[in-house]
Amino acid sequence: MPKTATARVASHHAAAANDGSVRAEVLAAYERIKRAFETGDAAAVEAGASHDHRSVSPVDGAVATVWKHVARGDLKDYTQTPISEIVVEELAPDVALQHFNAAFTGSYRGRPLPAKAAVTIIWEKRHGKWLERYFQHTPLWD
Repeated sequence: MPKTATARVASHHAAAANDGSVRAEVLAAYERIKRAFETGDAAAVEAGASHDHRSVSPVDGAVATVWKHVARGDLKDYTQTPISEIVVEELAPDVALQHFNAAFTGSYRGRPLPAKAAVTIIWEKRHGKWLERYFQHTPLWD
């Protein structure tokens, strides 16, 4: 087996062995930032997101940053409730993908949110802390 393939296999096995703790850590980080948005806690939102955070939402009309949401006061007008299994996949050391379907209630910037959406979040672990790096929700129709 080529050296790079061996390294990838070893890396994959190390990541697989760590799945439980990565999942638990990412889910805890998700709950913190979700609660921060829903309660309007701008400081907690900022603490849970990377400085180079990006998000994509059908109601935004463009790629945005978490800092734009905080500055505009776009917090606490909605709730997000997972309605499918929350999957967390470790993509690389200190990088994880979280995805699930969610029900949304309320509005965002005065616009009603889709009732259901697919949520995708990319997390990066920086200085020992999982931070939301990217967030996207895509509307789902019945």
